Amino acid sequence: MYNVKKYPISWRMLLHLGDILGASIAVPLSFWASRYIDVVPTPNASRITTLNCIFAVCLLLYYFQRVDLYRSRCFLHRGPTIRRLILSLTALVITFGVMRELSAPHREFGYLEFIALYAIITFFIVYALRRMILFIDIHFLRSMRVERIACVGWSFRIGKVMEAFTHELLSKQTIVGYILDDNHPELRPPEHLGYKQLGTLNELPEILDRFDITSLVVSQRRIPSSTLRDIALTCADKIVALHMIPWSTEIWIDHLMVRVIGGVPLLDIRELRHDNSTNKIMRRGVDIAGAIVGLILSAPVIAILSFLIKRESPGPVFYRQVRLGLHDKPFELIKLRSMRLDAEKEKGAVWTVENDPRRLKIGEFMRKWNLDELPQFWNVLKGEMSLVGPRPERPEFVEKFRDTVHYYNLRHCCKPGLTGWAAVHGLRGNTSLEDRLSYDLFYIEHWSLLLDFKIMLMTLLPPRNAY
Repeated sequence: MYNVKKYPISWRMLLHLGDILGASIAVPLSFWASRYIDVVPTPNASRITTLNCIFAVCLLLYYFQRVDLYRSRCFLHRGPTIRRLILSLTALVITFGVMRELSAPHREFGYLEFIALYAIITFFIVYALRRMILFIDIHFLRSMRVERIACVGWSFRIGKVMEAFTHELLSKQTIVGYILDDNHPELRPPEHLGYKQLGTLNELPEILDRFDITSLVVSQRRIPSSTLRDIALTCADKIVALHMIPWSTEIWIDHLMVRVIGGVPLLDIRELRHDNSTNKIMRRGVDIAGAIVGLILSAPVIAILSFLIKRESPGPVFYRQVRLGLHDKPFELIKLRSMRLDAEKEKGAVWTVENDPRRLKIGEFMRKWNLDELPQFWNVLKGEMSLVGPRPERPEFVEKFRDTVHYYNLRHCCKPGLTGWAAVHGLRGNTSLEDRLSYDLFYIEHWSLLLDFKIMLMTLLPPRNAY
């Protein structure tokens, strides 16, 4: 339902043409360069035929497609482009290396060296062309792609979508205004945004024509299904793009996909990365290695702190506390005791607050630098925790939070961590539960080993809200 007149040129088409041009130009340049650096000996030069070169170009473009090099993220951002280019070109060299070994294992390496030279030259040409296409697309073709956007009613999520539209690089976006939902007249954009009221939902066909609307944003949350169907039919009749925000996308937004089963479209959630079997094995390997190193390095520190705790407050040095782990499974978390033995005698289980009078003197120092958490490397080694993940919470608090915070229990679909995305941003202790949950769910949805290592490095910085 897109107005094709507004899209005379596709940026993906330009990328495909640019990549074909770059990969093709690299062939004669590689021949020229090989003559001066003696990559291809004269006896082998005849084996690098025109057919070989055409095959190399086609295979390279296939690899570009397979590594998602034609997604907008790779087009707009330098890092993903470079990583996927290197991956594709490496795959090309490996492919030709295997082919050479299978066909002629005892010949010289000139042929393979030529392909490696071709890959290097292709990288610089293709990358330069992509940057040039990005510049042209943003500064010249953008004026040809004019989007006139309106929304029905208002919500926080509609506001986020409209804000994102205004930062769109590949087309010129104009927010025309909003259409008032007759059933919810109180849902209007904030006055400071300056959005114009275009009319009511009953006047939708006339509004789309009068203001030349090309895109309409609608949230399913408060609009009846019959009204949504009428909106969809009107947009189809007027050839207007309909951007519908499903009510169920408050979580796992990046992992939603549409599947068709029995001819019926279903909105599904793809498998989260940390649930993948390979990722589980890698993550567990990192946890075991990290826990062993952590226990060895922290043993002298734990011994010194144990002596200081015992001297200040007779009683056990280690403190065991029941927390909820993966899939709500309880386990005993081990900490160095930082409070008096009767800390929960009067008020029971409560969060620690700033300048908490229940703390020991050495406990104040330990909690400030998270040293009381060092024994939890043992929990990580046992598999009850991970090095990185949402911080585990006590069952008493979880029962209360489930009733007051939507989706709170989703934190338990991942192993709890010694440190976490929320913790390194200061969201711990007596801070906003909603903000903390938002950071935890972001981590679960976007998990990667690289993100884990980033969080581990951030943990070395002075902690915030640690008391």
